[in-house]
Amino acid sequence: MPWIQLKLNTTGANAEELSDALMEAGSVSITFQDTHDTPVFEPLPGRNPSVGRY
Repeated sequence: MPWIQLKLNTTGANAEELSDALMEAGSVSITFQDTHDTPVFEPLPGRNPSVGRY
């Protein structure tokens, strides 16, 4: 099955809303990365880092 990869720039404030819209449109997977191309993984319990602090 063919797939399409999109790379979109957004702010941390809009990242979750964009993620939700992409999932509703049928996305199978979404990866967040910061400005320095570093993946943003699930936070440790009790921590909630912001995506757009850079």
